[in-house]
Formats: sequence, structure tokens, C-alpha cells
Amino acid sequence: MHLFFSLPLYLPLYQTFSVGTLDAMMCGDDAPHGAYKMLAEVARLMRPGGIYMLITYGAPKERLTLLNQVQCCWEVELYIMPATPEYQLKWSNGAAHAMMEKVALTVDRQLPPDYVLKNPESHFIYVCYKSDIVTEDNSMVAGQDDAMTSF
Repeated sequence: MHLFFSLPLYLPLYQTFSVGTLDAMMCGDDAPHGAYKMLAEVARLMRPGGIYMLITYGAPKERLTLLNQVQCCWEVELYIMPATPEYQLKWSNGAAHAMMEKVALTVDRQLPPDYVLKNPESHFIYVCYKSDIVTEDNSMVAGQDDAMTSF
């Protein structure tokens, strides 16, 4: 028996765990349109307070543009974790910890104009919090109930 089939997946039945879907959509002939449709469907299916997490090698310039095109009330957070071993760990109190950088996005949810990517061989982690509650300044209030993940 394969080890893969003997490991339980600890996700409640109403949550979705998607692996590689968006990156696969970005490889097709109609990549931007197909990826947009997929993200619009993800946004439609998520309930308020839901989370869509995208972990990819896709650079922020392209992925943020795509995530911001979707007509969805979600707030996007970007984290960058270097993929090369010499950058992956930092030592604290004698123990190794994964090194992840949170990138502060602009008001229009883009990279700051002066941002310089330190290591292009990185994992980019986009966390999208869905909410349909909009404040008077058009910012979104997000909850953290459900999670949909795409690697």
C-alpha cells in the first residue's frame, strides 16, 4: 500500500484543498482568461470569511494583477519564502525556523513601486480573505473561517 493513501487528510468536509490548479490554468492556450474564470468561481463559492490560499512560483506582478481582476471582495496578503536552502531557515534560540517575509501591498493591492525581490527563486504565498462587508472608505473587513488552498 502506498504511504500517500494511508495518510488521513484532516480537512472538514465543506473545505476544499486544491493542488496546482491556478498554475495549471496559467499554462493553457487561453491562460489569463481561464485563470480569471477559475478565480471568479472560487470567489463565488467561498462564503464570507473564507480564505483562498495560493502557493506558487508565480511572481507577484502577474499573480496580484490576476487576483485583483476578480470581482470579489477579498483582501490579499503576500508572503515570500525563499525556495533555495541557504535562504530557507533562520536560527532562533538554537532552533531553525522557516523564513517568510510579509510584503506590505499598496492601497490598490499591488507591490510598492520601490520593492525589490531579493531572491526570484521563492515561494509566493497569496492569502485572500473574502468578505462582503465594505466600509465607507471601500476597504474590506475580512474573517478567517474557511480555507481553500491551491499549491
